[in-house]
Amino acid sequence: MSIKRLSIYLAVFFFATISATSAFAERTPWGYGPSDGPKKWGSLTEKFSLCKDGKIQSPININTERVKELKLKELDFDYKSSSAVRMINTGHTVKIVHDEPSLLKYADGSGESDLFQFHFHSPSEHTVDGRRYDMEMHLIHKNKAGNISIVGVFIREGEYNPEFDLMWDFLPKEIGDEDIFRSYNPVNLLPENKEYYKYTGSITTPPCIENVAWFILKEPIELSAEQIETFRAVHDHNVRPLQPLNNRTVRSTGIFIDDEDIDGSGNAQVDDPFEDTFDENFENTFEDDLIEDDSFEDTLEDTQDYE
Repeated sequence: MSIKRLSIYLAVFFFATISATSAFAERTPWGYGPSDGPKKWGSLTEKFSLCKDGKIQSPININTERVKELKLKELDFDYKSSSAVRMINTGHTVKIVHDEPSLLKYADGSGESDLFQFHFHSPSEHTVDGRRYDMEMHLIHKNKAGNISIVGVFIREGEYNPEFDLMWDFLPKEIGDEDIFRSYNPVNLLPENKEYYKYTGSITTPPCIENVAWFILKEPIELSAEQIETFRAVHDHNVRPLQPLNNRTVRSTGIFIDDEDIDGSGNAQVDDPFEDTFDENFENTFEDDLIEDDSFEDTLEDTQDYE
């Protein structure tokens, strides 16, 4: 390598490092503790105001007696293997960045949205009839218009799951640590049954952007107790408390109930043990479900680091 080319590489690396450091320094710190946790997020900065004032926030409890069947379309997970997968300990979770074009869409081909990362929460953020699972995986997608859709997958303690071996072997233990592992296809992490609950909500971390299409798969996947503890040794209790439903409708595949059986208030909530103790312990296409918001583009960049 010539001295000139080496100088160019070093200059690019230097400025990239400076830019990344400056961007990080400008971000508002947040967490899950008493001083920076969910109850404080909306007051940390104006950019996080939706965390306090938003009306369609996530996560929620899914009351199966009040969900509504609307003949939802089957989901098609057209995921591809990535040749080099980056896994990052963000300080809030472990995030896997997926850079190979991988599409979430309906089986009829409509509503394409591209997977760009997935991560984990322990225990689960969403609940079903008040039940909180051991973990929850969030697969984050974005369409060409910049709208976000998230697939939530519950994880419960059960059989050993070899599909997680590669990730867990490289699990970055310290905040800021990053590792790269070989080709991997996240479709292998999904349950066989793809039936789902669907509702409109928000991302579950600051800046709590709304108008997110949520698809919560009904069938959980399993990890062994040891595998769950492997993740919890790195991150545990990275959960936002349940948010009010506020007259939103949760739709479901495979469940049929009459309209008159749906509580008009829509506020089917349960007592959440995380609400009071957490801080102390530290149909349509995708586009049809989303409300146009001029401010969305201004905050979209923040979702690249959604955790």
